[in-house]
Amino acid sequence: MCLIPSLIFFALRADFKNIDHEKFQLLKIMSTVTIALSPLVFISTLSLHRFNFYVLPVSILILTEIQKVYKKSIGKSSNIIALSAFGAYFVAWYFLSEHAILCYRPYQNFLL
Repeated sequence: MCLIPSLIFFALRADFKNIDHEKFQLLKIMSTVTIALSPLVFISTLSLHRFNFYVLPVSILILTEIQKVYKKSIGKSSNIIALSAFGAYFVAWYFLSEHAILCYRPYQNFLL
């Protein structure tokens, strides 16, 4: 899920150079990190999923920056689509994964 926005960024890198220089550098570094993490899927999907939490915000930023790069051809609905896609991914993963329920729910104690 995070790899697709990184590939989009590198495919459209020339168009993204028109945005803020510091933001462009951040997107370039984090997209490189995301692509470098992709072989981890063959070693440990759990580790990959934990690393994805660090690169996920940048993936969302890339998808929302596409709207700024292509102002006329893509409407503001691209932001809603990007956020909805990642939100649906998290909701589906959380409720359909037994591992997520065991590890990511707050500890069950009498105070909660």
